[in-house]
Amino acid sequence: MELQTKDEWRERVPHRVKCPSIKTIVKPRKSLRGTAEVKLGPQLIGKNGVLTPFDFEGYVSDKSIIEQMFSDRKIIGSGDFGDVWRGENNGTVYAIKKSKKEVKPGELNKFKEVEMLHLLPHHPNLLRFHKAWIENNFIHIQTELCCMNLLEYGKSRLDEPIIYRFFAHILSGLRALHRNNYLHNDIKPENILVSFNLVFKLADFGLMRRADCSKGIEGDSCYLAPEVLTNGTSSKESDVYALGVAILETATNLHLDTDADYKVKYKNFQIPDRFFAGRSDGLRSLIQRMMNLDASKRPTCVELLNEPRIFENLSEREKTSLKRGESEEPASECSELRHGSVSPEVPKSPITKKPRTVSPKSKTEKVSPKISPRISGSPSTPVRQPLPVLDISSPYTSPVVTRPSSPFQLERRKSFDRTRPAPRLLFG
Repeated sequence: MELQTKDEWRERVPHRVKCPSIKTIVKPRKSLRGTAEVKLGPQLIGKNGVLTPFDFEGYVSDKSIIEQMFSDRKIIGSGDFGDVWRGENNGTVYAIKKSKKEVKPGELNKFKEVEMLHLLPHHPNLLRFHKAWIENNFIHIQTELCCMNLLEYGKSRLDEPIIYRFFAHILSGLRALHRNNYLHNDIKPENILVSFNLVFKLADFGLMRRADCSKGIEGDSCYLAPEVLTNGTSSKESDVYALGVAILETATNLHLDTDADYKVKYKNFQIPDRFFAGRSDGLRSLIQRMMNLDASKRPTCVELLNEPRIFENLSEREKTSLKRGESEEPASECSELRHGSVSPEVPKSPITKKPRTVSPKSKTEKVSPKISPRISGSPSTPVRQPLPVLDISSPYTSPVVTRPSSPFQLERRKSFDRTRPAPRLLFG
């Protein structure tokens, strides 16, 4: 089976409209014991699936949260997870995903995506998560709203500057995940969203795992790296490979098929030159390096971001970060700081302060005589003796040292002695 573009595949395979599914309403069965099930109200889903009551001012139980919190709401799409709503709250428009299947609060494995969303670092190229709640056993996830995904945006042939812009934005978001020791594991055009101001954002974090405990074959087989299909272990290199396949699909309009022989051809980069017509050799070389069968020879996110055509599409903050030489190691602990697992370090001041040297003040101390006071006949009270007198150049002087008086003080003392009456004799 020869490689073909998406347009060629549509001409060969007739497009068939799927029949709408027939919805059947199943009435709940009454319990044989006659005990009514206690129904909880809306619950906010926190970290690790912890549920807390979702109460706010003006809440009524006979209306859903979407009806009470959001105006101008409507369904804008649907997927494997469920329906996607659009709603406005306090002048800001959000996207709300509602699950298709009911989930019981005790099934914590269903909250895996919500748990990962709570751990996301704040980054302009990662979809912003706001809150999640469960209502009537349906999960609701509130995020920022984007206009479309990359698969829809790339239906028409994209210019190469736009491809490099998308290339740079997604690499920047992926670098933020890798620096916090997380893997996306599901990078593909459907999971890359386009905002209204043409900012590309990485989304759908249901398969995101920590890099040190990511085992098992997960994700779309068309985008999985060969080592993941063989060993079942994901890595940062496998994320780079999946992004390379997504860029290949977007740049060449290549149709990805699940046929085994078909996948071998494009995964081994056996792609005819006609697919790269109008594309630069530099773009083709970058994609080929990212899809190297040897994971150790694939470039890292930092190495790709330093490419000139990609570097010029980055924000000034990202450029500064790259110039400082920050690696992909977990240098930023923003997600752990948000949940209190790591205490922030106090930044050290660049100004070095000299140690303050203060001369000790003179004190008086109690000195006990060497001979017992009873034997020598001296009083039993310890004798208070002053410490040695300090140097006159010291800023502190001993209080027992008397300085020479001024001429005015001497004259005043003489006049006082002349005017003082003579002492009276009590006897004789």
